[in-house]
Formats: sequence, structure tokens, C-alpha cells
Amino acid sequence: MSVILLVFPGMGFLAHKNIEEAKIRSPVEKGSAHVFGLILAINPTIGVFGVAPKQDEVSTDTPDNHDGNIDAKDITACSTLYFPVEQEGALFALDDCHALMGDGEIDVTGLKIAPQVKYALS
Repeated sequence: MSVILLVFPGMGFLAHKNIEEAKIRSPVEKGSAHVFGLILAINPTIGVFGVAPKQDEVSTDTPDNHDGNIDAKDITACSTLYFPVEQEGALFALDDCHALMGDGEIDVTGLKIAPQVKYALS
């Protein structure tokens, strides 16, 4: 398993340093990843959860009543979430898995990790 950090020119906390787009990959070893000389303890979260909105199409990037891109660090393993189901079948989706999450994304994309998700819908 590894983590990935995408860096874009002129964006995020590295805006003043990076000259070109970069994709930085680091293996996860003993629950941590090494990025920019830092040892980061991994605590996976999922940034995007949601169901189909009551009306119209809405991007999953848009947080609203259907949820969406909520990037909440407190939603981790064993969390329980409730969604307002407004459409037949709910059309549940999840995406945007973070290796760890602070109080927002200071580098636009955050530190990503491949998800290993088990969930139940009722």
C-alpha cells in the first residue's frame, strides 16, 4: 500500500516552491508514510459521501443537503452516517480517500490512499 500526493503549479501550501506538476508516491510502512522528510501516521478517512439530491444534478465536489465533499477528519473506521434519501435507490457514492485528514486540504488535493472500505446500507 502507498500514499500519493499530487502537487500542482501555483496551488496549495507549496505554491511558492513547486515549478512543475508532481506526483509523489510513498509506501506505507508500520502505519506511517514518509513525505517531504516528514513521518506521517496514517489514519484513513473518506472525503466524499453522498446520495442523489432531491432535484437536479449536483457534483459530488459540492457539499449540500445530499452531503458530498465533506472532508471531515472525524469520519473514520466504524463511523455511522445518516443521509437524507430523496431519490429511489438513494444512489449512494463515496470517493476521495485520504491517508490522513486535518482541518482541511492545504495542498488542494490532500494525501491520497487507495480505499479498503466495508460498508452497510439500510
